[in-house]
Amino acid sequence: MVVGLIVLTVAILAAGAEALHWMRVWQMSALVFGPGRRPGLLATLAAPLRITGLVLLAWGLPVLWMEKPLTLDDEETSAAGKKHVVLLMDVSPSMRLVDAGPENSQSRARRARELLTSFFDRVPVQQYKITLVAFYDQAIPVVVDTSDMEVIINALSDLPMHFAFRGPKTNLFAGLKAVTEICHPWNPNSTTLIVVSDGDTVPAQGMPRMAASISGVL
Repeated sequence: MVVGLIVLTVAILAAGAEALHWMRVWQMSALVFGPGRRPGLLATLAAPLRITGLVLLAWGLPVLWMEKPLTLDDEETSAAGKKHVVLLMDVSPSMRLVDAGPENSQSRARRARELLTSFFDRVPVQQYKITLVAFYDQAIPVVVDTSDMEVIINALSDLPMHFAFRGPKTNLFAGLKAVTEICHPWNPNSTTLIVVSDGDTVPAQGMPRMAASISGVL
């Protein structure tokens, strides 16, 4: 209804403007078109074409403004079910050591953030819901199942997550257990787990069993 009123208004105004313009041109038509006062084909079609163009513009812009955009996320999640990426982020004190990067001049946390940003730049992230879990001696979900990448980037960049922990030792298994609890209700093979840590040792026993929803671990 609103679009129809806009189109009708623009059509009336454009037609009125063209009529006024033609009246002024006709007064000088002998000079413009010669003694016969007969305009050429292009001049004859100019007014209808301008009116048509303005009407199409008046219809197209409101439709684009009001129509909900169709994204890859809408298509993929409706057709094949929701997909997830879970980031399990180490926030232990060693992640703040400055010895990472090509020049060994970055903190390990900053280097991890750059790697994750590069990863998300190269994958169709709009098809996924993102979850961020921070871990040190225990694990704390920071963001669960969001589609807003700015929230994730902000958490990785400026959020001092290490202040939430007081433990003396990194516990990767606690992080994996928390991830399993979060992922348990999700569809099978719908989740990719990304573990970001500077540690390389884990206990010989106690590895949590991964949820059926986790299809791969990076």
